Amino acid sequence: MSTPTRIKTRIFILSDTLDFNYFSPKAGVLNLPLPKSDILLHCGDLTEYGDLPSLKKALQMLALIPAELKLVIPGNHDLSLDHDFCARQDMDQGNRERNVGGATKWMELHEQAIELMTQSDEVKRADVTYLTEGTHRFVLRSGTVVRVYANPYTPYPEASEPWAFQYRRDQDRFNLLPEDAGDGKHSIATNPVPDGEANIDIIMTHGPPRGILDECQIGNIGCENLLRAVSRARPSLLAHGHVHAGAGGMAISWDRDRKMRGDDATVWRERLQNPFPGAVEMGNAKSEGRSGEETLIVNASIMGDGYKARNKPWIVDLYLTTQEEA
Repeated sequence: MSTPTRIKTRIFILSDTLDFNYFSPKAGVLNLPLPKSDILLHCGDLTEYGDLPSLKKALQMLALIPAELKLVIPGNHDLSLDHDFCARQDMDQGNRERNVGGATKWMELHEQAIELMTQSDEVKRADVTYLTEGTHRFVLRSGTVVRVYANPYTPYPEASEPWAFQYRRDQDRFNLLPEDAGDGKHSIATNPVPDGEANIDIIMTHGPPRGILDECQIGNIGCENLLRAVSRARPSLLAHGHVHAGAGGMAISWDRDRKMRGDDATVWRERLQNPFPGAVEMGNAKSEGRSGEETLIVNASIMGDGYKARNKPWIVDLYLTTQEEA
């Protein structure tokens, strides 16, 4: 059997830019020009509240980052992009006028925001692809195939009202089978993470898995069921944001027994330094297929504590197969 052709593919990752002034001469962590990449991932919270001017500003920034393929998901702060959140606001008479962007109703704002992110001149100029929850496949000009699972949803504390794209902690958005979910969880997944046999290269979420790059002042707030789904799918890369204090990178090595889930499936964890503008390299050109033995997890939140832009983006080099071999 011939060795599959694998091409080094450069991934530029950032998240939680939250109305950051990219065009300031003191832009700091996002000083222009930024390094060129094959794929750009923005893992949500483009804005603070999801108003249209802020979304347009985020698209203007993304237009300036050189990449062949630019993939974006929303986060819990991008209120106008969540259909269910906007519908709830319009049903609540007390919130009917408490919207952003000057729209008469939240659903009107939602329709405008989705059009902006999918069909507008602004999104075309930025060359951005807005991803919905589920699995997506792309082919680069080199013939390289990248399979991405995207999910913008995060759990919210039971004591507070949800923001956009959130679910209760007893709900599982990532796994369908009861044996894949954690204790006391029930599946609400309509677009679950595919099994490992599907060869997902990248999982792109807004929030972190439980216990990995998810620690803040109130403890570890990541999702247990996301960790269980990642241990099942074993992608080369999991990119996320959401927990600003948890920004960083970690390499996870998985047990060879694919029946294990979550923490039980991990062999070791190694915290990584961010070499930006250098890259973290995963795999090599001679790897025979996708082993599923190691995953790089990156929390690429630009914002640190106090909503200050303190953290650098990440660059990761993955070796992905060509269309002929995929």
